[in-house]
Amino acid sequence: ALMFGFHFLENFNYPYISKSVSEFWRRWHISLGSWFRDYVYIPLGGNRVSPWLQYRNLAIVWMLTGLWHGASWTFVAWGAYYGIWIMLEKAFLGKWLEKMPVFSTVWTLVLVLVGWVFFRSETFPEAITYIQSMFVPDVIWDERASYQLVQNGVLLLVAFIAATPIPKIIGERLVVSLGRIGTTMQYGYAMLLLFLATSALVASTFNPFIYFRF
Repeated sequence: ALMFGFHFLENFNYPYISKSVSEFWRRWHISLGSWFRDYVYIPLGGNRVSPWLQYRNLAIVWMLTGLWHGASWTFVAWGAYYGIWIMLEKAFLGKWLEKMPVFSTVWTLVLVLVGWVFFRSETFPEAITYIQSMFVPDVIWDERASYQLVQNGVLLLVAFIAATPIPKIIGERLVVSLGRIGTTMQYGYAMLLLFLATSALVASTFNPFIYFRF
């Protein structure tokens, strides 16, 4: 978009370094969260009402957020799942997590990964089976897992680093230190990403649009 002259507000702000589910949703899909806050949560009373009404408002927002993604019970469950965790954080869990920054980051990441299972699963049995494979000791690691780690280990490492602000910090310092050359490299990097993304789309034979699930 920037290469075509469009400037958009930041929509994702390193959500995978969040220390709570509430923080995750302040960092993930910021435009969607802002819309539901301004047009649903605040008109319902937001935080200016009693605690029980706040929980009601959160429940409504997250049920609607789930339905916004698709007309499926798994999406409704996904919205309810996050709504419950955010309510618990508002009630007492958030204060506990603030005292344990490292644990809270790992805890949040695990909760988010479980949430994505419901988001991507077509049915509840499929979601439960997948979650079991994530946590049950007997099935958490097998030959298939070893194969996938070998095949995608480098990609996993790159994704792990890219999910943190480290590349951005390094890139900004390089641009400043190299001056005009750094700016040229920045645009070259954007062109490279555009080329790789386009190549991936062209090479793929099946690219369903997620919101066609309605």
